[in-house]
Amino acid sequence: SHDRAVAFIELISPGNKHTAAEVEKFHHKVARMLEAGKHFLMIDVLPPGKHDPRGMHAAFWEYAYGESYGVTAEEPFGCAAY
Repeated sequence: SHDRAVAFIELISPGNKHTAAEVEKFHHKVARMLEAGKHFLMIDVLPPGKHDPRGMHAAFWEYAYGESYGVTAEEPFGCAAY
């Protein structure tokens, strides 16, 4: 078949946030998918941690674009589509 993946959904796990190295590994994965023209949906239902103090979306956005905005105390969970 000529089927191909065009979109990915990632439900953030505790392992994605466990260490700075795991957060960076996740950033690289998202960046590779976007560079390949894939759509990516990130669902982060875990509270921010030591290595993603404003959530995984903000951590990725800062990694990729040098800007950061993310979850707040009033809205502690995130969902982002790229």
